[in-house]
Amino acid sequence: MLTQTEIDTVKSISIADFLNRLNVPSKRVGSTLFFSAPFRDDHTPSMKVDEHTNRWYDFGTGQKGDIIDLVRLANNTDFNGAVQVL
Repeated sequence: MLTQTEIDTVKSISIADFLNRLNVPSKRVGSTLFFSAPFRDDHTPSMKVDEHTNRWYDFGTGQKGDIIDLVRLANNTDFNGAVQVL
């Protein structure tokens, strides 16, 4: 079982850095980053990543969350599986 400090450390992993390491297509519009959603067939980057809050919002599905939520969706796994990936 992870401590709250360990969970907070995992959640602090930059979503943008994580997606860039996976070579997920992206674009910058002003100060806003958009990525292709890694959990669905998304040809035009439509998932907004807020670098300040480290949260994402997918305009195509309305889903949103933190890095753990994103990895859970992208890898079709549970919380523990997402933490293992991260």
